[in-house]
Amino acid sequence: MKPLTKLGFIITLLLPSILGHTQYQIKGQFLDSEHKYSRIILQYVPSLTQLSRLDMNNYVNVAAVDSQGYFTLNGNDIPLEPMVYQLMLSSGKNHNSIFSGRSKNYIQVVLDRNTRMIIYDCMDISSTFAGCNVEGSIESHLLQKFADEFLPSIKSKTNVQGEMDSELKDQFAYRYHSDAIKKYMDTSQFQIPALYAYHHLKDAEFEIKSDPNFFRNFLSRMESLNGASRYYLEAKIEIQSILELVNLDDEEAKLDPTIIIFITLSIIIIVLGFLTIYYRVKWKNLLKDKGELDMDELLHSVTEKEQEIIELILAGHSNKEIASQLFVSLSTVKTHITNIYAKLHVSSRKQLKRLLASVSQDKWPHK
Repeated sequence: MKPLTKLGFIITLLLPSILGHTQYQIKGQFLDSEHKYSRIILQYVPSLTQLSRLDMNNYVNVAAVDSQGYFTLNGNDIPLEPMVYQLMLSSGKNHNSIFSGRSKNYIQVVLDRNTRMIIYDCMDISSTFAGCNVEGSIESHLLQKFADEFLPSIKSKTNVQGEMDSELKDQFAYRYHSDAIKKYMDTSQFQIPALYAYHHLKDAEFEIKSDPNFFRNFLSRMESLNGASRYYLEAKIEIQSILELVNLDDEEAKLDPTIIIFITLSIIIIVLGFLTIYYRVKWKNLLKDKGELDMDELLHSVTEKEQEIIELILAGHSNKEIASQLFVSLSTVKTHITNIYAKLHVSSRKQLKRLLASVSQDKWPHK
């Protein structure tokens, strides 16, 4: 559009608002090299989950596109609050068709009853309805930038070349896309573009569960901008329903402190019990080994004659019988027994028998 023509167009657009008229007006001019489209349809978007869906029940207005590409849409039969509307090109033969991708035939704008908007310098609409300049609505301008520049730039940066594994490429592309969208949501000063970006997350539920604090803060900021907005309330219901699941998971993960103390003490008691049994058995084995070692030393300290006397004692003979069998005096037997008691650390025949009850014959040093 030439500068003078553009200036006259803008003056024409703004004149009704200067005169006090309260109705929306959208004017524009398109380049349609193939003369594919003859009408432009305005329909409102009740939910941002339906951004690429056509529902003629949401039809608001329609205007003819003349042979030079000019059109004008105006009226006052829309809500006062700003809402997203879809401008869709139609051939007139089938105005119920909506196309996306390279041959996209629609754009989204933000409109209220007092909006005065001008659309110009679009790409050739015979190819795609994109690249438009929008004046009179900053949020509409932001939506065009988001769709025509922001999203394509993400796609180009995530188009990883080389020999990277396809799964890694997908993970990189997903993470880059999500982080870029969330940054846009966090920095947008306008509610509708921010919520518009939210609905372009590839997996909103996963992102909310992964970063619940971000989305709590996001809802709080959106409420401060316009807590009565239908788009905000729609997003709030969706996000909070997922956050409730996150909170439930957190509550299940958080145990009562008394339960934690009980479990901790139980584990300590079990471990101590296990260690007590383990070291008791080990100590017994050590004592047993030491006992066997000490017994060998004790037995080897006994002389051959003393061993004969011990064997007779264990067989139940009295001192006199032992003296008779060994052909020694009774006092000699008593002396030997005194020495045996001292070496084996006992003080009676009963203790001696108990000590040597488990000693087999092959343990004796003198055979």
